[in-house]
Amino acid sequence: MYKKHSIAYRLLSVWITFTFFCSLIVSPAQAQNVVNLPTPGIMIPPSVGFLPAMIKGLQIHPDAPLQFDFIIDSGEDDLQGELLKEESQKLIKYFLAALTTPEEDLWVNLSPYEKDRIVPEAFGQTEMGRDLLGQDYLLKQLTATLMYPEDDLGKTFWNQVYERAYELYGSVNIPINTFNKVWIVPEKAVVYETENNTVLIIDSHLKVMLEEDYLALNNNLNSKQFGTDQVFEQEAKEISNISSEIVRKILIPAIEKEVNEGENFAPLRQMNQALILATWYKTVLKESLLGQVYVDQNKVYGVDVVDKEVKNKIYQQYLEAFKVGVYDYIREDLDPFTQQIIPRKYFSGGYTTVMYDKSTSSPISLKNRIQRVTNQTLSQLNGKAANKFRVLIEKVQSGAEFGKSKIHKITTQLFEPEALGAMASSAVGQIGKKYEIDQVDVNAQKNQLRIKVWNRAASKKKKFILGITQSGQIGNKHKNNILESVHDQDQELVQSILGLLEENISLYQFQHIEQDLLGFASPNSKLIALHEQLANHPSALFHEIGEYLQAQELLSLQLEKTTLVILAGEKEFRVFLEGETLAIAKKGENTLEKHYLLRALQRILFDQKDRQLTSKIVLEQNRSEIIQKIVKKGLGDILREVVLRREYKPDNLKKELSEILTKLADDELITKNNLSEIKVFFQSDVFNKWKKSFLNTIDLFSKAKIITSANFKKIINFLFKISLNLKSLPTLDILIKQ
Repeated sequence: MYKKHSIAYRLLSVWITFTFFCSLIVSPAQAQNVVNLPTPGIMIPPSVGFLPAMIKGLQIHPDAPLQFDFIIDSGEDDLQGELLKEESQKLIKYFLAALTTPEEDLWVNLSPYEKDRIVPEAFGQTEMGRDLLGQDYLLKQLTATLMYPEDDLGKTFWNQVYERAYELYGSVNIPINTFNKVWIVPEKAVVYETENNTVLIIDSHLKVMLEEDYLALNNNLNSKQFGTDQVFEQEAKEISNISSEIVRKILIPAIEKEVNEGENFAPLRQMNQALILATWYKTVLKESLLGQVYVDQNKVYGVDVVDKEVKNKIYQQYLEAFKVGVYDYIREDLDPFTQQIIPRKYFSGGYTTVMYDKSTSSPISLKNRIQRVTNQTLSQLNGKAANKFRVLIEKVQSGAEFGKSKIHKITTQLFEPEALGAMASSAVGQIGKKYEIDQVDVNAQKNQLRIKVWNRAASKKKKFILGITQSGQIGNKHKNNILESVHDQDQELVQSILGLLEENISLYQFQHIEQDLLGFASPNSKLIALHEQLANHPSALFHEIGEYLQAQELLSLQLEKTTLVILAGEKEFRVFLEGETLAIAKKGENTLEKHYLLRALQRILFDQKDRQLTSKIVLEQNRSEIIQKIVKKGLGDILREVVLRREYKPDNLKKELSEILTKLADDELITKNNLSEIKVFFQSDVFNKWKKSFLNTIDLFSKAKIITSANFKKIINFLFKISLNLKSLPTLDILIKQ
């Protein structure tokens, strides 16, 4: 049972007076048996709620700068006597370790692919560094356990993965892997300073983050063990991305609850409390005596461990756990789409989880790929264009024969002028980091926004005329929509920012196909404008409000190492950045700083909604570029450009296409008897003519009799069909792969 303590009780629990010099003469901590970590192969389910002993505050003495009074909450166990003393000493050592370790060194990293990046050297010798590694070990094992398909949460996770795979490929009988990296960052810390030189922690919260582990994915491409040898690299990444989306949706909330409440991660919460107080001390008292001689100096003697190899022991135990996995078994599942029983092998090692059975799982066939792109394309079309496209695909899949001229006629006439016009009017570019607003005029009679911008990259001015589709003012409805989209712990920060916005700010929606201008803010004209597809998106509107307030110098964002410092009026907020958000923020270290720091804040506040916004922007950017080209040119011209777009080294190209055609042969689209003839063809001089144009390539393949007549026509139809996929315009090697 989770026992709640009142604030008053917590603050009166126990006071411990500590003189700093003691830390310089105490003996190092005694070695433990790899921090009592669970045996490799053991499942780590969520634990019951538990409130451990914690440092809740600290009192300083200006006349004795090396003396502290720590306020300790004895926790649910209500520790007394020697037990309380021993636990308090551990908590104080956490504080001292956090105090002497530079902020950029306060991290741990367990990865089978990064043995030289486990923990910074000095921090790894402290009790805090050791215990933090142990918590990372538990985090990996917990994540793997939650994917166990026999439990409710794991069953929900895998069912949604299968559904998404079926939507894309028309099959669930494919190798599915998850390559994800889960980590924890301090998200919120509220402290209160009293008049008697005391600081109290009022509130804190830890946030669980997720990103695809590209290092793990790249190390396991073409792996027979994981089945990635049966799919192309692009598809392996796409399948991993499917599982990542569902991990974020299903598992991350459960992990975050466990991290902030469960007994498993009680030590982590203890360390976080110590870290909050150490960060406060570094910020407020950095000019003090202790701040000058100890803070950020990596002076770990007195808070270190006897066993200097403990980090390597934990790492070796982690590798063993990664190798044996949390579970490894075969289960017979009912495929809900085919109503057939499919034996599947489930294996979870560390944070890499695999669903694969070599005897039953099959590579993604060309039929599956056609189905995927057909679904994607149909989702982008409507009306007559969709019907024509559907008829074309049905004919291709039925084996109907088409000549080249017939195919070209069908594809180039697929989009009627009105369909293209409607699609072009809704196409948009990237979010506005390329332009700086110079002047905005509103022509109400013509429903137009006339703007002059400064193109940073080209160092010149440019004019746009944007058609207004809707106008109004930013009101409480918009602000409430933003507030409802962020976590409770972020409400104060967001409210403080929104509260700076003056009243009667106009909000315009517009249409256009110009790239790099999705939205803009103009304090001089008292307006904010967004493309109509993004106007109701809370993250997009928050971004433009942030730009508006920064232009007025009411909002300030600065990056201090790994901390984003936010000044909203007279209020200051500090947000810790790591991984993805830190990478976003660092893009703006030299130029465009305001934009990227605001983007990093958006990602933290809106999380999944902001990711969806980014995906939508990328999709619309590609869509805009392709539609504009189709409007201006014939489809045949675009296909020729595709071939010429990328420079290849002949040897690499020959090898790449050989592998592609070999896979097509496995799908029986190319007879295996012709493979030897293909290899000979790739060595010939005539192959160099392939680069001249896509249509010449078709002729060369046909005359060389590399592909049988019937199969050749299917492939050509498929290539033309794939070029209509409005989500991307890939190079020819990707076209063939898909």
